[in-house]
Amino acid sequence: MARVGETIGAKFELTELVGRSEFGTTYRAKTPSGGTVALKLFHEDLDPTLTRTLFRNAKTISSVKHTRVARVLGAKYGKGTDTYLVTQWMNGESISERLKNRNALSASQTAEILFQLCSALAP
Repeated sequence: MARVGETIGAKFELTELVGRSEFGTTYRAKTPSGGTVALKLFHEDLDPTLTRTLFRNAKTISSVKHTRVARVLGAKYGKGTDTYLVTQWMNGESISERLKNRNALSASQTAEILFQLCSALAP
């Protein structure tokens, strides 16, 4: 498992562990130019079919251009820490953080989130 301080893909320095999921571990990372990105390292034992599906989905998402959707900046399919996805770093609170902090969303908060989601996906 990668650790903060390691360099992935010979160019992304992991600076902070952000979260873990059933698919992988997400880090804040620094680019060679000093920028900040989100880098998800996929688990080594993840089913290859699922990994390919996730990469196809990332390719589809890369066509979405919206201020509230993180841009896909790159991806690499390989072995171990060579399988990762790089996206734009988005500041702010995630929906899961909001739910942890507030336990529930009001109807108007839910409607606002759905409106933003729909506007991001609309052509």
